[in-house]
Amino acid sequence: MKSAGIMTIAAALAIIAGCSCECDREHQQMLQSRKQTDSRLSTWAHEASVENAILAQHTLFPYHFVPNSAELNELGMRDLGVLARHYQENPGRLSVRRSGTEQGIYRARLDRVGQLLRQAGVNVAAVDIADAPAGGEGMDSEQVLHILRKEAGETPPSYYREPRGAAGLAGGEE
Repeated sequence: MKSAGIMTIAAALAIIAGCSCECDREHQQMLQSRKQTDSRLSTWAHEASVENAILAQHTLFPYHFVPNSAELNELGMRDLGVLARHYQENPGRLSVRRSGTEQGIYRARLDRVGQLLRQAGVNVAAVDIADAPAGGEGMDSEQVLHILRKEAGETPPSYYREPRGAAGLAGGEE
């Protein structure tokens, strides 16, 4: 009788251990699936924020091109691809910064960008392509001066008040 009781208890413990193993395996699979989903969401959010920044800036800089060439490098192709998708549906401005590039190369860059936009199905007549400052919200000149003075260790003038919306830049509140 004692042996039968011990065997029953041993069998019950083996069954419980087996269930625990199966539950642990299912739990680990669920956690792995959740990590993969979180990773995909994080990647998607990052890509969306990068695309929004590209659209806000709507600018190609000399570093988007192969040096001394009209050809876009990998970064330039990615950024122009984002802009082209936007310009397929919306008119707008695209700045191609010259920044000291030799005139002939700069002209070839403008031509190449126009050609690539046309190949992407963009109505180039609806896109103003020029050498213009980068887009985006930017910052008030007062804020820029304040930040530069603060970095230089200067104290702001007594009349200076933190602009509204400067939270995170210099401790102001919205």
